[in-house]
Amino acid sequence: MGIKIFLNIKSESINPNEINSSKTSKSDLVVKILPEKVLKIPKLGCINLHASKLPKYRGASPINYTLLNGDQHAGLTTFLLDMNVDTGNILLQEEVPITNEITYGDLYIKLSKLGAFLIRDTIKGISNNSIIPSKQDNNFATFAPKINNNIDCRIIWNNSCFDIHNKIRAFSPRPGAFTYFNNKRVKLFKSKIYPHNINKNL
Repeated sequence: MGIKIFLNIKSESINPNEINSSKTSKSDLVVKILPEKVLKIPKLGCINLHASKLPKYRGASPINYTLLNGDQHAGLTTFLLDMNVDTGNILLQEEVPITNEITYGDLYIKLSKLGAFLIRDTIKGISNNSIIPSKQDNNFATFAPKINNNIDCRIIWNNSCFDIHNKIRAFSPRPGAFTYFNNKRVKLFKSKIYPHNINKNL
């Protein structure tokens, strides 16, 4: 069957005109984070794309935390929206292997491209009733809150080389991990971990 889709993918909010557009177009499916009054409009629900395998890394910064924690895989999830943040029933998921060198910028582009295909497959699955939504297991939920640039991006040199390396790539190219040198703020965008036996006194 054909379905009417209402898209709002550019902003974090929706204005009254967009609400009216969704009503008058009699949309079957909505793609976006939306208030409750809009969630009730489409008969097939509202869906969103999230850059993790939910319930892992719920919140605003899933890609950053994937890299900060040195994960070997990133993820994508399409899910039905409800009134809580990233807690709705899962539609489709995909896991993506990543290297220890990939940066936020590179991973963002990679997931954006794959996410477009996942959204397409999700819409197709909803339209032909081939997708059965599944509940998230809250026992496995982890969180990726919004990044505080002045706190989260500062390099702590007492941390392990792995933590420092992960922080640099998690915030490259933006907002940029930083340190201070001669009282000047310096941002670092790339790093490499060398074998421990090169210089133990370094």
